[in-house]
Amino acid sequence: MHPAWRRGLFGLLVALCATRHAAAQAWPSPQGQGAVSLTYHTLSASGHFAANGDFVDLGGSRSQALTLSVDYGLTARLGVWVSAAYVAAKNGGDPSPVLGHSGIDDGRYHSTWQDLHAGARFTLTEEPFAVTPFVQIVLPLHDYETRGEAAPGRGLRQTILGVSGGRIVESIPGVHVGIRYGHTFVERHLDIGTDRDNLDLEVGWQVHPRFGIRGLAAWQDTRGGLNFPEDVLHDHDLFEEHDRLLDDEHLKAGIGAAFIASDSVAFHLLAISSLGGSNTHRDVGVAIGASWHFGSPIP
Repeated sequence: MHPAWRRGLFGLLVALCATRHAAAQAWPSPQGQGAVSLTYHTLSASGHFAANGDFVDLGGSRSQALTLSVDYGLTARLGVWVSAAYVAAKNGGDPSPVLGHSGIDDGRYHSTWQDLHAGARFTLTEEPFAVTPFVQIVLPLHDYETRGEAAPGRGLRQTILGVSGGRIVESIPGVHVGIRYGHTFVERHLDIGTDRDNLDLEVGWQVHPRFGIRGLAAWQDTRGGLNFPEDVLHDHDLFEEHDRLLDDEHLKAGIGAAFIASDSVAFHLLAISSLGGSNTHRDVGVAIGASWHFGSPIP
């Protein structure tokens, strides 16, 4: 691959991955190089998918977040990353307060720091197909509220083991395909397990050394958890905790773009929407941000 295109691909992948998670990056960050990214996310939920997949209009919710992340190549194959988000969320017309919910669904924004994400990945092969196992831990930064639509997160410790793969399609200049699988071991709560499997697929096109686009699909299957509404409406304790314990299964799709403005600055954008699911929200989200690259230039 021509050095200019390789340089552009690295910058675009870092920028695009900043809108999702650094673990999705199948290709290694060059040794001694990294990026600091700041991303604004907004997510609007119009209601819920029940356990049988039917849409239930219980009112919506809105969340906004700023995520700060750092990604760095320790060696030619080993990369590490860390990120944290400051989240502000509120419920819409959700009837939780009417049902006696003791959480924070009062129609106002509530904001706080959420979780610390940290991980490492090691690229086994680069050609003809990049294969990169990874490990990630998720640790709540403090004991934040977890009940209600306005809760910033689930407040559970998690460990993610997975592998990312990618291939540059040499016959079509600038095109790459990627796949990521991860299994998440989630801290049990009320003796209920919510471990999950996630599979992400993407196709990207580097239109120009400084500009690229991609399409993606994201699937999740939770192993265990509660069904909504039958498992929670008649049990007060489970209703109080159901937001963090649902058997969340969903399929989402999105499109993204990234632009390298200079040798050190890139901008990224992602829009994603629910296609279907069960025990989960029906939502649409947008993320936009910037990445600042540091370290020695790519040869």
